[in-house]
Amino acid sequence: MNNVVRKFLFFVAAATLLIAGEARARATGAVVARGRVEANGPDGAKATAEIQRAGSFRLPRLVPGHWRLTVSAPGFHPTDQELDVPPSTSLGEPSVRDLRVNLDGG
Repeated sequence: MNNVVRKFLFFVAAATLLIAGEARARATGAVVARGRVEANGPDGAKATAEIQRAGSFRLPRLVPGHWRLTVSAPGFHPTDQELDVPPSTSLGEPSVRDLRVNLDGG
């Protein structure tokens, strides 16, 4: 397999990686219905997502490696969480699913 084909296949596989999670209030367990998730990953990679009304978020198009998430929402202190994103085992499936980020009230 030549180098161009390898790079293409890596790009296709990396483009399918994503984190699926939810934001909740630590004190009550209630969903955080509005906010933002900013992610910083390997080699300066960045991704952002909005927290949806149900508290869920999805960070798509990630590369495998170590990521630092910063979750912020009105009325809460920003929270950082670090995690490793492994290669996905199934095309289109989240690499990290059911990630729960708990926010402290501000």
